[in-house]
Amino acid sequence: MNMKWVAVIFSLALCGCQPSSHIEPIPKNKPDSLSEGTLANEKLTSDTTAGLKNIVGESAITSQTKILKAVVQQPIGNPGVRVWREMWLINSQGTNAQFLITFRETGASGADFHIKRMNQRNPAPPANCPKTVGDYKVGKSTSQEIQNCLGSPYYENYNPDGRYVYLYKLDPAITRAFVFDASGKLINTRGYKQN
Repeated sequence: MNMKWVAVIFSLALCGCQPSSHIEPIPKNKPDSLSEGTLANEKLTSDTTAGLKNIVGESAITSQTKILKAVVQQPIGNPGVRVWREMWLINSQGTNAQFLITFRETGASGADFHIKRMNQRNPAPPANCPKTVGDYKVGKSTSQEIQNCLGSPYYENYNPDGRYVYLYKLDPAITRAFVFDASGKLINTRGYKQN
């Protein structure tokens, strides 16, 4: 199993949290429901790839580019209004990017999608950012501060009680989880090392 998926599977099991966009919590699906491939038809796959080209640049995705696709949340809802999520990974010509794509059916023959680039770090964090992850203080640091310093997390997970988790890939071998209370204050942080 590709180690990039370890973080995805880990995030599925975190604290019964509910992901954004009003989709049922991912943990209701068993972690073994992660499946390589896409549920998008040829037209939707083509449209999504065009959307990715707009984000990473036309030259980053060519006919030779391999895009690894995996369903990370199976469809929920009734036919015509189902919603599901996929992770698409691009590793081509110097571009190494991960995207979480939320697909929504818009009737019997259509679907919309939303692309979120994962683990996009700020090019130059503000000067007042902590120098190490250990410098973020439980009960004091906020989710906004962490996003300002580290950029967008590659995964967010929300719990109905208001707690939420951000996952960051700060090092090729380490995934860092930041857990926040409903007010946005840091309540825990933990690192997970890949084998």
